[in-house]
Amino acid sequence: GDSSRAFAGHLDRVATEHHGALILDLTELEYLDSTGVGLLVAGLRRFQESLRDFILVNPQRRVLAGLQVTHLDSLFPIHQSVVAAILALERKENEETSEF
Repeated sequence: GDSSRAFAGHLDRVATEHHGALILDLTELEYLDSTGVGLLVAGLRRFQESLRDFILVNPQRRVLAGLQVTHLDSLFPIHQSVVAAILALERKENEETSEF
């Protein structure tokens, strides 16, 4: 419904108006339906096409279980905190920089 449209619009704006990674904190998300999963996957693909990271943070047990059942947990980087996600991005950037 309205939440899905609002989220889709927000993802679209972030994908087109900004650069860098997206860290999506799922701490307060209690349920993720198939529409939400579809939006996450579409967002992931869009960010990957732009060579940008799309990271999920701290999904609640029920949301994480849904991602695991659909094997989406293997597509998305998932971290326990925003700080851990930022540190992972910094490590990745340092690794990529040191390769040159």
